[in-house]
Amino acid sequence: MLPFLWGGRPVVKNGYRLRDVVGLPIGGKRVTIRMKVQRCKCKECDFDRQENIPFATGSRSYTHSFARYAVDLLRGMTLQDVSNHLGVSWDMVKEIHTSCLERHYSPPPLDGVENIGIDEFAVRKGHVYKTIVVDLDSGRVLYVGDGKGADIFDKQHRTRLENALAMNEPLSKAYYLKEQLRQVWSQSMKAMGEEVLDDWIRQAEQSKIAQLQKMAVTMRTYRKGILAWYDCHLSTGKVEGINNKIKVMKRNAYGFRDERYFTLRLYALHDCHITRNFG
Repeated sequence: MLPFLWGGRPVVKNGYRLRDVVGLPIGGKRVTIRMKVQRCKCKECDFDRQENIPFATGSRSYTHSFARYAVDLLRGMTLQDVSNHLGVSWDMVKEIHTSCLERHYSPPPLDGVENIGIDEFAVRKGHVYKTIVVDLDSGRVLYVGDGKGADIFDKQHRTRLENALAMNEPLSKAYYLKEQLRQVWSQSMKAMGEEVLDDWIRQAEQSKIAQLQKMAVTMRTYRKGILAWYDCHLSTGKVEGINNKIKVMKRNAYGFRDERYFTLRLYALHDCHITRNFG
């Protein structure tokens, strides 16, 4: 058998193989396209490959049009719903969705991002958390990381904390100054916030605690930027709204086992209309 060139390499025909590809359903019935695909072997390295099919990517077992149809259905149906409707496996539907999300949302572009918010949410029981960074203007999730972005105390922990503070004066000072610092952003006017901040800096400088004194220097250095909050209010309400969407998505999907797929779903969250059927 005479060799011919394929991709610049000399190859010879090496028989056929039968290949099944899922196509668009007709009349609500699943359609499977069965075809003979030419196999070829490289004369230089003995590598065996099959000819490309223009309507399916690589070795995937579904057509481009079927994949597009499945993605359209996923805008209002769960993975399991689409799997049942099309008569294919849940894994195939998830693979189609993952590929689509990878192409359109990963990695998230950072062009034009000016204001960000940070929040965390529980992935599952056992203190397993993820932290998200959100574009406050567009609502897009820009980053998903493991762990918590802040410490959260429940009532029991707070009681234990109060007991510890009573036995440790430096720690007590630091804790109450931390609580007082929140008041800087709770005033009705910038001038009042400025007074609270200056008073906080003065108390920190006089605390005789090295860490607080160092913090006072930092606060004084960035005083103008801190008080700029009164000139340009930024709310984390959008971040909280996204956090609620994540909870709905997790509940409807009964959790996510694939970390990468979960991350991609978060990146695409701003494009999704959350309903009780979405998951």
